[in-house]
Amino acid sequence: MNRIVAFLAFSLAAIDAIAWPSQAARGEVVEDVRYGPSCEPKVLACHLIVKIEGTITAADYEKFKSLVDQAHRETKSKNWDWDGILVYVDSPGGNVAAAMAIGRLLRKEQAHIWIGYHPLHSQGICYSACIFVLAGAVGRHMQDGRVGIHRPYLEVPKDAVSGEKVSARFQKLLRDRREYFHEMNVSEQLADAMLRIDPENIVILNNAALITFGVTAEDPIARETKELQIAQKYGLSRQEYMKRRALAASRCANPSTLCYQKIIETGRVDPYISPDEVDFSQFGRPVR
Repeated sequence: MNRIVAFLAFSLAAIDAIAWPSQAARGEVVEDVRYGPSCEPKVLACHLIVKIEGTITAADYEKFKSLVDQAHRETKSKNWDWDGILVYVDSPGGNVAAAMAIGRLLRKEQAHIWIGYHPLHSQGICYSACIFVLAGAVGRHMQDGRVGIHRPYLEVPKDAVSGEKVSARFQKLLRDRREYFHEMNVSEQLADAMLRIDPENIVILNNAALITFGVTAEDPIARETKELQIAQKYGLSRQEYMKRRALAASRCANPSTLCYQKIIETGRVDPYISPDEVDFSQFGRPVR
């Protein structure tokens, strides 16, 4: 059964007049305790993990926003750190307006998205309207999933059908999608490519195509902002920061390690620190 799972999961509703060829189904509200609590007393930090699975529908944005607002209220009431939002997605598409609204909320929250995580199978999908959710995230983990696009179909109108009316509707669709992708620092050509594909078909985008359209692993503006903030925090010039980052990348397992953090701070490799030791300080404040 299609569902959206979160610490306080949310329900699904009906598709609007602009539909995508995907199976609509009634959702359910589920609390998934496998992800653990939303606030962790050991590090005095809160976060939100959401699983979007199945058809994206019109009610999702309000429910998703409610989850985010609730998580922020809990964080503020405890005066704990906020560790952000991670979304796991496995969706064939659905409501375009809802997907765009969720995408904009993800961008506001600087959220990360992961295609393909599931306790029972590793490969997921993000098709049709789901591309708007994917574009909204600042971090995109797509290696275990498939991203597919096509154009929407229009519901049969009650008034007379004419080529002029259909053309006007599609021109508006194209403008809206171009504006959205521009807002998300994604190539507007992705909107053009979508409208060239028949709604009964789907084109899977390989890694090269995703990069060409700007659907990269990390949003460039978000990354630039983060790197400037880190350089500023340690009083580094951009050139010195890039030098330290290159050294850290060559010696450490990933940016979440203590090894990486120490090189950024000092510019030197500490031989006594393991290259894959996790830096737990980034996940909140340890309890004293």
